[in-house]
Amino acid sequence: LDLAGGGEDVGLAPHLRTMGFSMQLVVDYKSTSDGMEGLLHVHVVPRWTMRKKTDLVQLSGQSYNQAVWRDRTAMGVAVSLKAVGAFPRFDPPKALTLFVDSVVLLTLPVYLIRLILLYCMGNISPVYRCARVMRVNPYRDFHCSFAKMMVAMAG
Repeated sequence: LDLAGGGEDVGLAPHLRTMGFSMQLVVDYKSTSDGMEGLLHVHVVPRWTMRKKTDLVQLSGQSYNQAVWRDRTAMGVAVSLKAVGAFPRFDPPKALTLFVDSVVLLTLPVYLIRLILLYCMGNISPVYRCARVMRVNPYRDFHCSFAKMMVAMAG
């Protein structure tokens, strides 16, 4: 994490760990007859990567209550990702597989949350189970809901 030249000649700190750096990951995709190839290039540029954050901290004590501003400066790594390349061939079966897999993977979180809510939350789970199986009739429940909204708006 040290700079090769010591940092004095370019106006930078002598250590990357004390000033930070910018790292760009470039992924270069190429379509070949055997499939797809990918090359990862990492470009590291020493630069000041500073992030300042100011917080208001409430100090509470027995005889006083004070608020103090706290400034923090953090140095670190700025990471960016860039993908380049071309896919000259379109493969309909692979596109269909990608679409189906995406739909399946996007529905998994819904089922996981439903499982946790309905069976794993202890005393609250029966409430969620009752709400899940309750039939809603908009024509029957409209007047009651409208009356509740009017009462809520009135105060």
